Amino acid sequence: MEEVVYKVANFYSITPEDLRRRTRKNIRQRKLVIYLIKTICQKSNTEIGKYFGISTQAVTNVLREIEDQYSKSRILKRELENIKCIM
Repeated sequence: MEEVVYKVANFYSITPEDLRRRTRKNIRQRKLVIYLIKTICQKSNTEIGKYFGISTQAVTNVLREIEDQYSKSRILKRELENIKCIM
Protein backbone atom coordinates (compact mmCIF):
# COMPACT_ATOMS: atom_id res chain seq x y z
CA MET A 1 0.00 0.00 0.00
CA GLU A 2 2.79 2.40 0.91
CA GLU A 3 4.36 2.12 -2.53
CA VAL A 4 1.10 2.98 -4.29
CA VAL A 5 0.53 5.97 -2.01
CA TYR A 6 4.10 7.16 -2.57
CA LYS A 7 3.90 6.87 -6.38
CA VAL A 8 0.50 8.58 -6.58
CA ALA A 9 1.76 11.36 -4.31
CA ASN A 10 4.75 11.86 -6.60
CA PHE A 11 2.48 11.85 -9.67
CA TYR A 12 0.44 14.72 -8.20
CA SER A 13 3.44 16.46 -6.59
CA ILE A 14 2.06 16.18 -3.07
CA THR A 15 3.25 14.31 0.01
CA PRO A 16 2.04 10.84 0.95
CA GLU A 17 0.78 12.35 4.22
CA ASP A 18 -1.46 14.68 2.21
CA LEU A 19 -3.12 11.62 0.64
CA ARG A 20 -3.75 10.03 4.02
CA ARG A 21 -5.21 13.20 5.56
CA ARG A 22 -8.90 13.95 5.33
CA THR A 23 -8.90 17.36 3.68
CA ARG A 24 -10.94 18.86 0.88
CA LYS A 25 -7.80 19.88 -0.93
CA ASN A 26 -6.84 16.37 -2.08
CA ILE A 27 -10.17 14.54 -2.15
CA ARG A 28 -9.92 13.39 -5.76
CA GLN A 29 -6.34 12.13 -5.40
CA ARG A 30 -7.24 10.36 -2.15
CA LYS A 31 -10.15 8.59 -3.85
CA LEU A 32 -7.96 7.55 -6.76
CA VAL A 33 -5.29 6.11 -4.48
CA ILE A 34 -7.95 4.13 -2.57
CA TYR A 35 -9.21 2.75 -5.90
CA LEU A 36 -5.69 1.88 -7.04
CA ILE A 37 -4.84 0.15 -3.77
CA LYS A 38 -7.97 -1.96 -4.11
CA THR A 39 -7.31 -2.89 -7.75
CA ILE A 40 -3.52 -3.25 -7.68
CA CYS A 41 -2.79 -4.50 -4.15
CA GLN A 42 -6.00 -6.49 -3.73
CA LYS A 43 -6.37 -5.25 -0.14
CA SER A 44 -9.65 -5.64 1.72
CA ASN A 45 -11.90 -2.67 2.35
CA THR A 46 -11.23 -3.09 6.07
CA GLU A 47 -7.45 -2.84 5.58
CA ILE A 48 -7.80 0.18 3.32
CA GLY A 49 -10.20 1.84 5.76
CA LYS A 50 -7.81 1.36 8.68
CA TYR A 51 -4.92 2.75 6.66
CA PHE A 52 -6.84 5.91 5.72
CA GLY A 53 -8.83 6.24 8.93
CA ILE A 54 -12.23 5.74 7.30
CA SER A 55 -14.99 3.16 7.60
CA THR A 56 -15.35 0.10 5.40
CA GLN A 57 -18.56 1.59 4.00
CA ALA A 58 -16.72 4.79 3.07
CA VAL A 59 -14.18 2.70 1.13
CA THR A 60 -17.02 0.91 -0.66
CA ASN A 61 -18.61 4.25 -1.54
CA VAL A 62 -15.33 5.60 -2.94
CA LEU A 63 -14.83 2.49 -5.05
CA ARG A 64 -18.33 2.70 -6.47
CA GLU A 65 -17.92 6.40 -7.22
CA ILE A 66 -14.61 5.94 -9.06
CA GLU A 67 -15.90 2.94 -11.02
CA ASP A 68 -18.94 4.95 -12.08
CA GLN A 69 -16.81 7.94 -13.10
CA TYR A 70 -14.31 5.66 -14.87
CA SER A 71 -16.99 4.40 -17.22
CA LYS A 72 -18.00 7.98 -18.10
CA SER A 73 -14.78 10.01 -18.14
CA ARG A 74 -12.01 9.65 -20.71
CA ILE A 75 -9.90 12.05 -18.66
CA LEU A 76 -10.12 9.83 -15.58
CA LYS A 77 -9.30 6.74 -17.66
CA ARG A 78 -6.23 8.44 -19.09
CA GLU A 79 -5.14 9.68 -15.67
CA LEU A 80 -5.46 6.23 -14.09
CA GLU A 81 -3.58 4.63 -16.99
CA ASN A 82 -0.76 7.16 -16.62
CA ILE A 83 -0.53 6.41 -12.90
CA LYS A 84 -0.55 2.65 -13.52
CA CYS A 85 2.32 3.07 -16.01
CA ILE A 86 4.58 4.43 -13.28
CA MET A 87 3.80 1.54 -10.93
